Amino acid sequence: MSNHIEEILTLLKNFEAENEDILGSTVVSIQGLPICSSFGEKNESKEGVVAAMVAAILSVAERASTELEKGKLRRVLLEGEDGLIIIQQAGAHSLLCVLVGSDRQLGLIFVLMKSLAERISKILE
Repeated sequence: MSNHIEEILTLLKNFEAENEDILGSTVVSIQGLPICSSFGEKNESKEGVVAAMVAAILSVAERASTELEKGKLRRVLLEGEDGLIIIQQAGAHSLLCVLVGSDRQLGLIFVLMKSLAERISKILE
């Protein structure tokens, strides 16, 4: 399993290097447990709390999407004064969470996230 973690960590770091607006990323289980993180030292201590919150947010968003008949949920976008948090499924049992500094290139980030989520899903299958 540690080989898989190293592979995912490399993917996360390469993903962050592709776009300067991406400030960090993490992969968590749908149960809210951290799998792999590239948030940097500043947010490293928050890894467990963030993982639990990401899973809870996605769960509530999926329920809202279903109840409001909006179809299968693609992603959740949280916008704060200093940036965005984007969450999407990365396979049946994991979630990808990305910290973004600005919304200048969201279309590109969404495309990159989709590709990354597919690669993570294949590694964790």
